[in-house]
Amino acid sequence: MKDTHRITILDGLETNPRDLSWEPIYKHGILTVYDDLIYDEDEIIERIADSDMVITVDTPLTKRVISSCKNIKYIGAMATGYNHIDLDACEKRGITVTNVPSYSTLSVARRTIALLMELSERVSSLSQIVKNGGWTSPFPHWETPSFSLDNKTLGIIGYGRIGSKTAKIAKAMGMNVVAYKRYINKECDDIVSFVSLDTLFSTSDVIALHAPLNDDSYHIINSENIKKMKNGVIILNTSRGALIDEDALIEGLISKKIWGVGLDVMENEPRKESPLFSLDNVIITPHSAWTDVEARRTLIYETGENIKAYLENRERNTIRKEGQ
Repeated sequence: MKDTHRITILDGLETNPRDLSWEPIYKHGILTVYDDLIYDEDEIIERIADSDMVITVDTPLTKRVISSCKNIKYIGAMATGYNHIDLDACEKRGITVTNVPSYSTLSVARRTIALLMELSERVSSLSQIVKNGGWTSPFPHWETPSFSLDNKTLGIIGYGRIGSKTAKIAKAMGMNVVAYKRYINKECDDIVSFVSLDTLFSTSDVIALHAPLNDDSYHIINSENIKKMKNGVIILNTSRGALIDEDALIEGLISKKIWGVGLDVMENEPRKESPLFSLDNVIITPHSAWTDVEARRTLIYETGENIKAYLENRERNTIRKEGQ
């Protein structure tokens, strides 16, 4: 088996900066690892032209790329998200596509709460005051006052694994939690109250985005919906950047309709500049919520298990178009 499958990882450094082993993957075939994320279709095609199995974290696999690489039988998203893979093109070719849905659940939930805590407690701002010599009176913290989250309402858009973990942490902190989910099933717990999207917008002090990116969720935070929100709302996004219309977000921050924002993702990444970078009460981390070593080790292992299942003709984390 090992000598018959050519496996290519397109953007290895996105997951593994050489501190972990690729053994869960390379044991299934001849492995080639490219380090850097690229977007040029011709270069991507060149990398995977001879491969029958392709692993991508963020490198886009477009219709042209997929149609140009006739050997591909399997694509593994070494991530939860897969909107960078053209599922229509894969379906037409009979290519199996998998992802890893839950490797970083706790990591991302923790980052969501960390962003919220930074906005409410202003820890780094207060530390900087001290380091800059500003602790000259007993009360330097009045410059950056904190506020309590107790009895505030957290509204979660997208109540899956990460959303439910975030809810549990927030509940333990004394917050009330409401959630919007397109489909409410038996697995939904009693931690949250499920409400309509409009009700969530109008009643939440804090809004956390945990929804997948699709046609319904694209720019779900937009000018129209921001108008429905409470004055002084906080918005958190550790899911997908394109859930937010950044122009509308900036307008809301400037007008003070939005009090603060915590982001781990942006619509176009990576980013060297953005008007958001110069605004107060905006905390941004570089799409790194999922990157603790334990989560990355699990991600590599689960990717290997997906490959093993595919080779054994078993279903495991197989992605299909919505409605199939």
